[in-house]
Amino acid sequence: MGAVDIRVFSKQAQALEYLSANNTEVTEVLYGGGARGGKTFLGCLWQIIRRIQMAGSVGLVCREESTKLKDTTIVTFFEVLHSSFDVCSRV
Repeated sequence: MGAVDIRVFSKQAQALEYLSANNTEVTEVLYGGGARGGKTFLGCLWQIIRRIQMAGSVGLVCREESTKLKDTTIVTFFEVLHSSFDVCSRV
């Protein structure tokens, strides 16, 4: 896989740096804020990056309500996957 150029907000970049596999000092990352703050995007992006870095591993994305998971989070996950990683749709 070639290089991927993903544009994120500065707070998202900082969180991704803390979440980096190379960062052994940080044990928790708290990322919050209001609606449209990029939390779901960040979580989906991080899961995708981790699955690429750790081939064969399994990740989990969850929400408190399954309808929100289906209607928003999964939609965002596949948007990030398709737009950022140029993955062809199989659906």
